Amino acid sequence: MRIVILLFACLMFVGDAVADTYKWIDEEGTVHYGDCPPVKYEAQKIEPAPVPCEEEVRDAQERLKKLIEQQKLNAV
Repeated sequence: MRIVILLFACLMFVGDAVADTYKWIDEEGTVHYGDCPPVKYEAQKIEPAPVPCEEEVRDAQERLKKLIEQQKLNAV
């Protein structure tokens, strides 16, 4: 339940400016993410999720309020 609340809270702070993000795997098999991949590794560009419209944000905020109210009722 906390994960859902955290997800909705994160949606409220999504910004318009997003730098390019790349994913690459080093020789040890470790996955890395960054905005400037090393030249020696083949990197994939990661496409960001679309920014939610105002209506989606309002809906998410309402769902969040309802979830918080439910948690308060269940905690009693």
